[in-house]
This record gives sequence, structure tokens and C-alpha cells, in this order.
Amino acid sequence: MADPKPRPTFGRCPDGVTCQDRKAAYAVIFDSVGRVATVRAGGRWFLPGGGSWAGESPEATVLREIQEECGCRARIVGRLGDALQYFRDSTRWYQMTAVFFQAELDGEPTSAGEHEVIWVDPADNSGYFHQCHAWAVARAREAIRAGPRTPLDVFVTRPDVALRDAFLQMLDDYDAHDPDYGSRYAAARSDFLAYIQNLYDDERGLVGFVPYSHRWVVSIQGTIVGVVRVRHHIDTDFLANELGHIGYDVPPSHRGRGFGVVALKAGLDYAKKLGLERVLLYADTDNPASWHTIERCGGVLEAERYSQHYHRLVRRYWITLLQA
Repeated sequence: MADPKPRPTFGRCPDGVTCQDRKAAYAVIFDSVGRVATVRAGGRWFLPGGGSWAGESPEATVLREIQEECGCRARIVGRLGDALQYFRDSTRWYQMTAVFFQAELDGEPTSAGEHEVIWVDPADNSGYFHQCHAWAVARAREAIRAGPRTPLDVFVTRPDVALRDAFLQMLDDYDAHDPDYGSRYAAARSDFLAYIQNLYDDERGLVGFVPYSHRWVVSIQGTIVGVVRVRHHIDTDFLANELGHIGYDVPPSHRGRGFGVVALKAGLDYAKKLGLERVLLYADTDNPASWHTIERCGGVLEAERYSQHYHRLVRRYWITLLQA
């Protein structure tokens, strides 16, 4: 049997010193543009979190600490791992076992929190008091780039009337958090069967400019976590200059968790089945989360220009699927 993977360890206990055990839990929290929540205390940077009470689970610790420090509730997305950190605070040395989670805030930080919350670039990791915090941020970024870790986390399906409740729950999410964007799905509320039929007709080329296939990304819990659409070709000036081959959406409550990459990869897989050798995508310049997703999937920036249709700056990317 292979030896277990060693726990990451940062620092060391000085010779002749007894380091006091400390259990703690912290969270890596990203905002919509990929910045990381940090709290400042005594001129030091920390991830939200702290020491555990006696008998308290790491999950309970991190949720309690986030509410105390940030002034709002949070939900845990997943566990990132644990690390050992040796450090000195005042006159005492500690051996801290820290458990790290990825989490999302339920609302914005408020003045009720004990500390100021500052959103920082995840690449700026030199200011953390604990080295293990920089390690946890890097681990969380890797998890997002990789998307869900096993194929059982999600499945990709054609639009299906059996998923009516899940789709309407997705619309509720948009209505609460991004109603302007969610309005594109409004027809599904009034007549869901007709909406699904329209998507099927769209794939046959009976609705829009060209055949346009729709796929839904569904979690094993039955929640729709992404939607992707693939045009079979873009043989018109408007499609080539404004829309591209692929568009994808992630509902607001599921953003920042890697599902954009999963949805786009599903679209790329379908484009390969259509025999496309490369695909064109557009992303708003002021939406770095979107164009970072494209870049993670192999997108190569061709140009940034002003869209005459959408009246804003957009970035134009190509992704090669098959070698010519």
C-alpha cells in the first residue's frame, strides 16, 4: 500500500520550544471577478476563519467565523484540504492544524463584522500572515480551473421536459440576482412545453439564422448549473462579427465554482461532433470571469474591438478543436 500523501507543512517548531496545538478552519471566497476575500487584523492579512472551539467541527468553525468577521452568512461549496502551520503570536509558538474550505457569501460583507473585508488579486499572495493561506488560495484556483473533479458531479443533456422544476428554479435564481440577463428565458414560464419544442426546432434550423443546439449542464442533485448553445456554422456577417459559435450561461448562485468551464467544454465537445475545426467566441471586455473561462479552455485572443450591435468593447477568441 502506498504511503499517504503528506500534509502540507509550513514553518517549523524551533528546537527546545514546545508548540501549542491549535485547530482552526478558514475559507477561500471568490467574488464575481475572481478576487479573494481577506480580513485585516493588526496589519496582517488572513483568510476569513479562525480557531475552533472545543468540540466544534471545522465546518461549524468556518461558518461561525465568517459571520463574526464579515458580518454576513456563508455557505460551504467544498473542502480544499488541510495543512500544518507553525507560527509565533506574541510570545507563544503554535502548531496549527488548519482545514480549508471554498465558500460563498450569502450577501455582501457588512459593518457588523469584526474586521474590514478587502478583496484582493488571488495572485497577490505575499501578504498573508500564514503561508498556508496562500497555499489554500492556489489550491482553490486549481479546483476552479479543473471544474468538478469527477464525471459523476454533472451530466450534460438536451433540454428535457422532465427538468421543468429545475429549470424554473434556475429562473428564480436569475430573477433574484440577475433579472436583466435572466429575461431571455422568460418564455419558459408561460409555456414550458412550447419553450422546449422551440429549442428542438432551433437545433433543426427552423427558428434562427442557422441550426443552434442547446444543452443543459445538470448536477447529480438535479440542479441546472449551466446552459450552453452551439451554432452549427456562422456563415453570415452578423454571426461572425457579433455572436460567434458558442454562448454559455451559469446561473448566479453557481458562478465562481468552475461550472462555466464545464459548460464551455460541453459546447466544445459538441462542436467537435459537428466536425468544426475551430470555433469563435466573444466575451465582454468588462466581464473577466467570462474571458478567463474561454482562455482556460484554450481560447486565443485575436482582437478587442467595439461591438456595433451591443455597443460595448468585446474580446474575440478562437479555440482550435481539430488539427487541419
